[in-house]
Amino acid sequence: MSFGSIKGILHFHLTNFKKEMLVFFLLSFFIVFSNAAKFVDQISRQSSQLLVESQNGKMIRQCSCVEQNECVIDLKNQMSACFDNCFHKVKDAGINVESLKGCFHQKQYIVDDLVTCIQSTMKTCANSQDGKQIPYTDINIFFTKGEKKLHQQAEMFLATMGDSGRALIDQALDVGACIKDCVIQKNTGGYCFDHKRCQPLIEAKQASKSLKKCIKSIGWKNEASDLCECMVKAGVSEMGQYCSMLKTITGSERRGHRKNP
Repeated sequence: MSFGSIKGILHFHLTNFKKEMLVFFLLSFFIVFSNAAKFVDQISRQSSQLLVESQNGKMIRQCSCVEQNECVIDLKNQMSACFDNCFHKVKDAGINVESLKGCFHQKQYIVDDLVTCIQSTMKTCANSQDGKQIPYTDINIFFTKGEKKLHQQAEMFLATMGDSGRALIDQALDVGACIKDCVIQKNTGGYCFDHKRCQPLIEAKQASKSLKKCIKSIGWKNEASDLCECMVKAGVSEMGQYCSMLKTITGSERRGHRKNP
């Protein structure tokens, strides 16, 4: 429900994926029925496009693996704090907000698995602090453009499928916007990568392929199905009809895999 990605797709997608986790999974519940074959391609293509659009022509040193790891951990801690602080945006008398928040905390491993996959398929860091010069990416531009694209996707979905999910999507977008603003506020003096004067190396073409592979590897449809059930138990009753549809789709895929190993 939230839908992904911070300075390069490793840094970017960790932030964007976690920041917009509500929107990513919520939209995936719907998109899987109308446009499933194109969903992963669209996410990976848009992430690479955002990366290119956020580069301003400046150059910066490629981070060492030690520096990169320190900054990713710093960012994950910031995102967790902002996620908790922004969940007050969920306002519905029938929803157990703490239980709903727990549904997403239980899926924290998705972010970790995604980052681990990206790190294993792309050489984002150097062995020492003598890394080569690479294109500099502006995180705030990435945030702003990424948020606009999410809103556009949501409106396109609602125009196609109707307004039945508008209240849920609007709340998810509100939470995502709050998290974005929170992270930017925490880093008004510069992000961890800015202080270290380095960034991970992410090449757009390679990033698109790696991200596509990694999104598929985390089994996003099954994860969305599990999260959907958890949300219903937390009081988001509107999701019930979509949980049933997701179960049918993921169940069919599992049976297909068993027949065609």
